[in-house]
Amino acid sequence: MRKSIISALSVVGAFALPLVASAQQGIVSTTPQQGIIGLIQFANTALNDVMVLFITLAIVVFFWGLIQYIIKSGEERAAGLTTIFYSIIAIFIMVSIWGVIHLLQATFGVNNSNSAETPAQIQIGGTN
Repeated sequence: MRKSIISALSVVGAFALPLVASAQQGIVSTTPQQGIIGLIQFANTALNDVMVLFITLAIVVFFWGLIQYIIKSGEERAAGLTTIFYSIIAIFIMVSIWGVIHLLQATFGVNNSNSAETPAQIQIGGTN
């Protein structure tokens, strides 16, 4: 069990290495901010990426449990059903928390984008 956790963390760390090393173009924005604003934007982007990674991992675990349930028999089949059950609960909790955060952002008017807003006087591509 301990070896599988260490190997899973190694794989996640290998995929996260370009993010940590800032070797990937456009992590935060085309012109990164300096100071605390840049740090907050970087943390926001990193947490969004980690959230997507966790949801993807939960979906992969769900399908792994489904394969165990279909192929195996007896107690191993029950283990597959337990894996399916817990992965569905994990997906539900993660997506629910994500939804509540977006609801709070919409309620309090917090803008989640890094782009500047277009002023009301300028209409691009609109009709008169």
